[in-house]
Amino acid sequence: MTLDDLRKKLLSIPRPELVAKIKASTNTDAKALINELTNAYNAIQFAEFTRATRSTVIDTLIRPFGLGAIFFKDKRGGNVTTIHNAKQGTYANEEEVYSRNDYKFRQKIKDEIKDNNLTEGGYTDGYTNKNIKNKEDVEADHVVPLSRFHQEGGFMISKNDKRKFSNDKENLVPTHHDINEPKGSKDLIGWLEEISKDGKSTNAEYHEIDKKQAEKIYQQAKETQKKYVNRKVEVNYYAKNILKTGAKEAAKLGFRQAIGLFLKELVEKIWDEVLDVYREHKSNKFSESFWNKLSTRLLTVGNSIVKDWENIFNKFINDFKEGAISGFLSNLLTVVVNIFLTTSKRVVRMIREGFLSLLQAFKVLAFPPEGMTPQAAADTAAKMTITALGVTGGIALEEVIEKALGALPLTNTISVVLAGLISGLTISFTIYAFDKLDVFGVNGQKRQGYIKDELTRQIKEETEKIGDIFSKLGI
Repeated sequence: MTLDDLRKKLLSIPRPELVAKIKASTNTDAKALINELTNAYNAIQFAEFTRATRSTVIDTLIRPFGLGAIFFKDKRGGNVTTIHNAKQGTYANEEEVYSRNDYKFRQKIKDEIKDNNLTEGGYTDGYTNKNIKNKEDVEADHVVPLSRFHQEGGFMISKNDKRKFSNDKENLVPTHHDINEPKGSKDLIGWLEEISKDGKSTNAEYHEIDKKQAEKIYQQAKETQKKYVNRKVEVNYYAKNILKTGAKEAAKLGFRQAIGLFLKELVEKIWDEVLDVYREHKSNKFSESFWNKLSTRLLTVGNSIVKDWENIFNKFINDFKEGAISGFLSNLLTVVVNIFLTTSKRVVRMIREGFLSLLQAFKVLAFPPEGMTPQAAADTAAKMTITALGVTGGIALEEVIEKALGALPLTNTISVVLAGLISGLTISFTIYAFDKLDVFGVNGQKRQGYIKDELTRQIKEETEKIGDIFSKLGI
């Protein structure tokens, strides 16, 4: 068998089978060769890990922890006020906060409510049916209190509609001052069952309120409330504000991702040049020649960026699109979460940063690049998920570091740098450990491919050498 035949036979054998045959062989030379190639592959992998760690740390410091603080001013509860958050006193915008001035109660309506219940003996109390002799003791009570109405969706409507609700007679009842004052902004039905100031009886018993009549009045008031705040109003409010804030978040995250990518690549190129020049000038560090050489190298970096502008622009657009989609969807997810519970500022940030990596993972799984196997796609998606967890964990760690540093100068900056650094290193080492576990067999396939390619290369080299010798001998 010629060496060329041997090379062809080697190429025809599947990689896993070839490696398995050599490992199973008792030939010590074959095993030594495999071990040598495996060690060489591991060295390459470790070098790649070192480069990837540097890249990950730089990216983490620049994008989520560096530019993130510049582009985003996160709010407790997110960018859209939900009814749940309003009940907790959390509003996305200052103009949505409850103000009694927005609910102006006209004196004319107050007087009409009183006068409509005027009898020969005085005024009839709407809750007790008792007679109130003095007009000064009669007050017009908002059955659904204005502050409660505001929390339950009143913040969604215009000032004009707020005023209309405040003066809507179907939500107004004449009652004695002694009932209106303790009821205040409480829910009527709940207040009726509370213990009164005597510490024994309920408010309904203490004030001798007709509960059936009060419940009827309450139901009417709630129906009136629905005229102003209903499903249609809520859907319109959420749709309008989700689109509005989502567009802003999309633009901000898109630009942050794109600018962050450019800065990351720039820092990496500068880092490589500085390190290379430093190694060349070990004996005369920071000498005049060092600075001259460095300035020349940095100028080269600048020129290469200018020459490669088209490729850089395409990357910019790509990252902008990915960031924009993620920004819009993470904003939507934040609103949905806040319908049920109020998120802190950091949780809003965690949702945004975590969602970005998870969206990238989903994209790889659902639409893998051409030539990527399902196993490789799953492996890549898993690593992106690790990145999501690492970044969100880093954001939580940032708060811990801030508290630990207390009132030290530059606490904010120090906590951002430390959290970003620890987050980047954690992501890198976790991915390295994940590669060692080789859950999807991707690393094993790469190693086997490397060994086979090296064997093929060596045989090809030997074939060419022998061919040259034969040629020189005239054979």
